[in-house]
Parts: sequence; C-alpha cells; structure tokens
Amino acid sequence: MSNTIILSGGYKKIQSLTINSSATLKPGMIAALNSSGELIAQATKGAACEKLVILEDALQGKTVNDTYTAGTVADAAVIFPGSEAQVLLKAGEKVVVGDYVTGAGAGKFQKLEASQTPLAVALEACDLTESDATDTLIAVRFL
Repeated sequence: MSNTIILSGGYKKIQSLTINSSATLKPGMIAALNSSGELIAQATKGAACEKLVILEDALQGKTVNDTYTAGTVADAAVIFPGSEAQVLLKAGEKVVVGDYVTGAGAGKFQKLEASQTPLAVALEACDLTESDATDTLIAVRFL
C-alpha cells in the first residue's frame, strides 16, 4: 500500500474543508459538499457523483490511516479521468483487476452492480469477504 492517496495523474486539490458535525471521514473515501460547504460522506449507493476523494494531510501530520472527525479540516481532490488513486473498498466486497467500482454509500466503494454508475476500475485484486475483514485502500483508475 502506498502512503499517499493520489498515485498518478491529474486532480484539483481543495484545501482546508471543514468536516460536517455528523461526519467522520478517512482518506480514500468519496465525499460531497453539503449546502453549508462542509465535507460529508457521499451517501448514495451506485449513483453518478463528483469524484471528490479525501486526501491524507501530511502538513497536519496525517497519513492515509488517519481519521478526520467532526469540526476538523481535511483536504480533498476532484480526481480527473485516467488518474490513479487509492480508494476505500468496503468490507465484504471482492474485486479483481478490471472490475468496475462505484460508491457504496457512507463514502466507501464497492464492486459495480447492475444499473449502477461506474466511477473507476480496480487496478488490484482485493478479497474482503472474510468475517473479520476491514475496509481497505485499493488502487483504481478513475473513469
């Protein structure tokens, strides 16, 4: 696992966004802005959405393993098509290289199901189907 969310390609970084009072976010989660301009987890499963991904913030001493809590600030990036990044795959999912992934709700990613909108393609295999599996960062290429 890389120690950075962005692996290669282009993106628009958005710095110092406030985390909503009811949100807890991790690097690699897909996020959205609420009507107050605060970061929240993208909540709609399988929907088309802005590809806004929470980043690690090395300037605050944060890594890809740290969590951002309500009221703190975090950096995010709008990921451009063709760019590669790590995203947080939801526990219980299994993907192989070439599988399409989409939002799973709660800011996490899942393998694409019928009638959902793909956001990226998996660049590595990951099996999180064991009962003790936890959400895990995986490399993807955004569409």
